[in-house]
Amino acid sequence: MPKKIKVSPETVKAYPLTVSGYLIKKWTGAIIFQHKRKKYAVNGIAQDEGYRVIDPIWKPNEAVEGCKMDIGGLVKMGNKL
Repeated sequence: MPKKIKVSPETVKAYPLTVSGYLIKKWTGAIIFQHKRKKYAVNGIAQDEGYRVIDPIWKPNEAVEGCKMDIGGLVKMGNKL
């Protein structure tokens, strides 16, 4: 059974997404972010499994033009599940 944890700007420092939801880790190692009924790939394994790209809900990095916020914290949280 996949493990999950709720994540939001209140629970994650420098939250890199525009919406709150659940971080899920599957037994395959795929890390997925779920908002409502939509599931997005957080790591390469999840991308390979065909989950949506996370770009539409990924915040831009206001300090570096053309870049997104660091999503590494969510990957680390997902790996610990």
